[in-house]
Amino acid sequence: MPTESQLRNALLRLRVRKRINAGRLPVMVPTRIDAGYGSGHVCVACDQPITSTQVEYELADYRDGSQLCFHLGCHVVWQVECSRLEARRSAPDVPPDSENLSKRCWRHSPPYG
Repeated sequence: MPTESQLRNALLRLRVRKRINAGRLPVMVPTRIDAGYGSGHVCVACDQPITSTQVEYELADYRDGSQLCFHLGCHVVWQVECSRLEARRSAPDVPPDSENLSKRCWRHSPPYG
């Protein structure tokens, strides 16, 4: 399982978002994922090699069939970012900062009851 630190790594999340926005990473839910021990491929999310002691996820980019290799945790971060982007695309009436706005309002307003 990915560590909590990988999922909370703001720099990794930002890097993944930038790569999605630049078209270097697709927005997709893979239909097939091969997993195994790392083979030395470089992770497309963090640019670090995936060693033989780490789990490597490998899948095909739907756009051109190219191979995408991820660390387990990096794959999870990429999928979370894909889901967020798809949710925003599906709800165009929601302002982009609405998630942060609701958190700020909740934090400063006591709950009902």
